Amino acid sequence: MGARSDDDEAPPLPSASPAPAGAAAVDEPFRNLFESAPLGMFRSRPSGEVLMVNGALARMLGHPSQAALLHHLAGRPLATHVEPERRAAAVAETAQAGAWVTYDTRLRRPNATLVDVRITMRRVLDSADEPLLEGFVEDTSERRRAEAERDQMFNLSGDLFLVAGLDGYVRQWNPSVERTMGWSVEELRARPYLDFVHPDDRAALLDQMLTYRRDEAILDQACRLQCKDGSYRWISWNSYPAPDGDTVFSVGRDITTHKQHEEERGKLETQLRHSQKMEGIGRLAGGIAHDFNNILAVILSYASFVKSAVEDREPVYADAAEIERAAQRAAELTRQLLAFSRKSIVNPSLLDVGQTLSGLEKMIQRILGEDINLSLDHPDGLWLVRLDPSWLDQIILNLVVNARDAMPVGGRLHIETANAGVDDGRPHSDMARREHVRITVSDTGTGISPEVMEHLFEPFFTTKKEGKGTGLGLATVYGIVRQSGGHIFVDSVPGRGSSFSMYFPRAEEEEVWVPRRPTGHSEPVASATVLVVDDEPALRRIAVRTLGERGYQVIEAGSGAEALARSADHPGTIDVVVTDVIMPGMNGRQLVEQLREQRPTIAALFMSGYTDDTIHRHGIRETEVHFLQKPFTPRTLLAELAKIVRLGPVR
Repeated sequence: MGARSDDDEAPPLPSASPAPAGAAAVDEPFRNLFESAPLGMFRSRPSGEVLMVNGALARMLGHPSQAALLHHLAGRPLATHVEPERRAAAVAETAQAGAWVTYDTRLRRPNATLVDVRITMRRVLDSADEPLLEGFVEDTSERRRAEAERDQMFNLSGDLFLVAGLDGYVRQWNPSVERTMGWSVEELRARPYLDFVHPDDRAALLDQMLTYRRDEAILDQACRLQCKDGSYRWISWNSYPAPDGDTVFSVGRDITTHKQHEEERGKLETQLRHSQKMEGIGRLAGGIAHDFNNILAVILSYASFVKSAVEDREPVYADAAEIERAAQRAAELTRQLLAFSRKSIVNPSLLDVGQTLSGLEKMIQRILGEDINLSLDHPDGLWLVRLDPSWLDQIILNLVVNARDAMPVGGRLHIETANAGVDDGRPHSDMARREHVRITVSDTGTGISPEVMEHLFEPFFTTKKEGKGTGLGLATVYGIVRQSGGHIFVDSVPGRGSSFSMYFPRAEEEEVWVPRRPTGHSEPVASATVLVVDDEPALRRIAVRTLGERGYQVIEAGSGAEALARSADHPGTIDVVVTDVIMPGMNGRQLVEQLREQRPTIAALFMSGYTDDTIHRHGIRETEVHFLQKPFTPRTLLAELAKIVRLGPVR
């Protein structure tokens, strides 16, 4: 029978149903199997002439009967339905008797639609030893449709699909791999997949291969893959071994953004823990310093009493002076603790930090010595900040001394100032979204190890030899910067140096009130009545003795409630109340407000080791606040009180 196209007119259906040659030789059991099989079955000559088809094949190809299908196939050998590039192979492969050959092709139905099929056939001999072809035909339309949908999902998915061999090479991947990593197909094929894995992640990946060999799946295994631009992306893999034991199917999801968020969250948590730790240490340090200031005030006052009671030529005078000097040194330590705890007294003013630092240049160079090169970079147009000038000096000098000690054999110190705009990035989440002035002090010293960095700003922590430092230098810097509304950050590599960057908020236009520090001394004016209020009995006794010896009339009280009662019972005028700021039950501000309900013109002198948390936060309704910082001496108490009395009553 000659070959003809599907468009040729089909021959008429046979009018009779005699079994064609080759079909009559089929035994009855085979015919029963042939007819009842759920798969399409056929028998043909090697030339392609179809001799037998079963009902399942007729239904598959859309024909009403087997005879109709035989009529349709008349003159159309099955080989013509195999893809042209496979036909020669089909003929050659079926030439060997008994060898099963499988082909995927498409057959046309009477309604012109195509059906995907898989033909599996072999060459056999009939009873007359004539060669025949027999086989099965499977409808693969649903499978092909599912495969097409799978391939579409494979190609369009944003996840990474890989088929990798345990030989170390990737065999198949979807386009998302190329889009994510940037490598071409040729580049991916040319290198083992371990070459793309971050060196730190390779050992874990190699360990997984043992798991694959045990037929166990690996879920949520993350590693970093190198992209063509040199960067790395975090990919989380779910991997499953194939039944052949030599292939692994993997689905990966890019979690780089998630990892970055985790890293940022970890940094924030670390910053929070550090902030809480420093706040706790600060409260402890501030409390100790406050109580210690009370003790020092007593020591300084009684040393002053001794000095005033003897001639300066007497030995006891020198002893008292030595006690006084030691107490003053201790007072300096408490001031540093208060600076760290952000509870010391501030006297900020508008500053151009560039000009201030330029004025310190000669002093800095003297501190550094000749073997350390100093460079300063202060651009024009630097914004102003509101900062206590003496504090800025202390910050810089403390950092300079710290840098000098880190460069025992010389090096370089660079101090740079710059404006930091709102969009310049904030190195700390707590920083307000506003403009800042940045001061950076960088050295080429020994650097700071991660272990030391954990405790860098803690008071009394030092890596210097015993007797070489108090451990308060950087703690003081930290406290001053934070109390000034700023932030400080450290970047250091051991062996390569350190960089301290401080951010201070740009000053606003309006002026703000700040406590006034007592300055100068005046002769006492002993013609007033003073109410002294302090919960520390020793300090009360000193104040009462000092003021009484100068002619003041003194009323004393150990608490706010007692002071109010004494005031109510006193028939005469009370000119001034001298009160501690921090007291149990009622603080100094609350006491003054209630006293002025009784005595509107009473003046007030506040005294404390720290006042910002009380006075500056709650405010005193005056344009000027009189303040005496502890520890004080009898002379400073008298001088400040004399100024208040001279000013007269509050109006």
